[in-house]
Amino acid sequence: MGRWDKCAFSVTVSDVKLKKSAEAVLILNGFSVHSDGDIFVCDESHAKNVLYNAAAAGIIVLCESDEYEKTSSHADLQKRFGSGYAFLKRPFLYADLIKAADTVASAHDIISAEISDAEREAIVDRDSLTISYKGEKVELTEREFELFDYLYLHRGEAVSRGDISENVWGDDVSGDTNITDVYISYLRRKLRRVFGEGVIVSVRNKGYILSL
Repeated sequence: MGRWDKCAFSVTVSDVKLKKSAEAVLILNGFSVHSDGDIFVCDESHAKNVLYNAAAAGIIVLCESDEYEKTSSHADLQKRFGSGYAFLKRPFLYADLIKAADTVASAHDIISAEISDAEREAIVDRDSLTISYKGEKVELTEREFELFDYLYLHRGEAVSRGDISENVWGDDVSGDTNITDVYISYLRRKLRRVFGEGVIVSVRNKGYILSL
């Protein structure tokens, strides 16, 4: 049996030598490592992919910048994963990697013990572009899901049209100022069937709040 038996690590690092070394150190210290792991060890360039990966349960970022703690990526990861998030400034000691892995894996196991899949209010599946709730599923298009995923990451707080335009649509919809309103309407119509009215709330002069 491994050091932590309810989770596995996936190492996604551009530096092949560092990737292999990190995997070896984790395995030698009793951790499970494979490509489908739900806790990610990655460099900054891969962190955003993990942030929007609904299946991700934790993350350790291997950063190079002394200013990393001031970045929006750090703030977003901290908000989503809480104690299931850690970062290490390169170069680092492998003892530090093991300490971070222990912390993140511990947070993962505590959450897993407290909340089973059946008890979750909503289960978000990025691979199938679906949201499940009490046995019912809502299927979304890729664009609808990207918008929902961003709102879900920031659920309970107002997200402006500008934030959505920058973080969801990017350069793909340059000049189309109405696209957010259109897709909010699509989402409301689909989510209403499962979650009822008021799942996406409009806040005057502030934007939208996902109330899940």
